[in-house]
Amino acid sequence: MRIRNHDTSPVERKKEIRKDLERWSFQESIYQQKSRIKWLQLGESNSAFFFANLKNRTACSQIKQLQLSCGRWICEEEEIKSEITNFYKALLSSTAPQLPTIRPEICA
Repeated sequence: MRIRNHDTSPVERKKEIRKDLERWSFQESIYQQKSRIKWLQLGESNSAFFFANLKNRTACSQIKQLQLSCGRWICEEEEIKSEITNFYKALLSSTAPQLPTIRPEICA
């Protein structure tokens, strides 16, 4: 930062401020680019780890099969979606005094 002469005109002062702003903007741009390059370098080295983690998480959060209340198992994605939708529609529209619960042995 330069030491300014207090005797400068407002126009000159404005020019100096603009120059400072341009210089700071340029420096900020350089820092952003450097940080992006560093992030890409570090991110690329870990991409296999993050992809494997994401793949594992996705696999664990899927419902592959579902047992109906009659005991029959369904495995088709559309059937599972339909059963879940119907279950919650019935659950939310019912006025039953006691709502069905998940059996603890299923959660194990």
